[in-house]
Amino acid sequence: MMPDQYGKKVGSDRNSNKNSCHDKDSETNVQALLHHRSLSDDEQKLNVSKVVTSNETKREVDRVFTFDEVFEGQCYHRPPLLNGTNYLYWKNRMAIWIKSQDLRIWDVIENGNHVPIKTTSKEVGEVETSTEELKPKSEWTDDHYKKVSFNFKAINYLHCAITQNDYMMICTCETAKEIWDKLSITHEGIGHVKQSKISHLVHEYELFRMKEDEKIEDMFGRFSNIIASLNLLGRKIPEREVVRKILRSLTPQWNSKVIAIKEGINYDGLTYDQLRGNLITHEITFLKKS
Repeated sequence: MMPDQYGKKVGSDRNSNKNSCHDKDSETNVQALLHHRSLSDDEQKLNVSKVVTSNETKREVDRVFTFDEVFEGQCYHRPPLLNGTNYLYWKNRMAIWIKSQDLRIWDVIENGNHVPIKTTSKEVGEVETSTEELKPKSEWTDDHYKKVSFNFKAINYLHCAITQNDYMMICTCETAKEIWDKLSITHEGIGHVKQSKISHLVHEYELFRMKEDEKIEDMFGRFSNIIASLNLLGRKIPEREVVRKILRSLTPQWNSKVIAIKEGINYDGLTYDQLRGNLITHEITFLKKS
């Protein structure tokens, strides 16, 4: 390999340039693959399309398209993703999403799939008896096919909204209702398990207090999580009681504001959202100044 006039190895530089070009080509390929699909806001923020070398190209593409790392999009045509820890949140959103697609599909999940049945009558002496049996596909009408297809559409929706771990658990289910019920039992529990979760949340609710130097928005965020979880488990707390609980939970520096609210003419009709706005305004206007 001959050195040039500056003592550098010409062949080495050529190989270096060749590798550099190859790296750039690989980076371009990765960028194209990453942006071939529509990215959610979370993916764009994470900037998953980073610069990689040629040796990392395949590994990076595989990482981005790994099933367990798919990000949930805030898209009306894309179901929410059950990640194993957000079942109560997912259950409510998934029900709304399916209803928005077709109420008949939600009916299949809630009440079971349609099974074409035919009734045959027989006379035994003077007594006429009737029996029901599955109607063979050769006798199905277009309406039968349409109603049966709702079950498979519902199954597909649910499959698209779960991870591989949950899929392995429900893959033998033949109806959408079976899948929905199995996910509910697994993540929410049955009977005493569900009641135990409610009892734990009620305990959190009763002990809830505002932290020292905590912002009102942060406090309402923690409190809303408890209330929402109880609602999703079927334990609804009246709004009037929720408002009074918030006022009891504030730190001493809010005492004068609490008294003013209780003495106000609209206290009995004060809603949770009105109280939140009222306290946020007071925090911005008065407490931050002091």
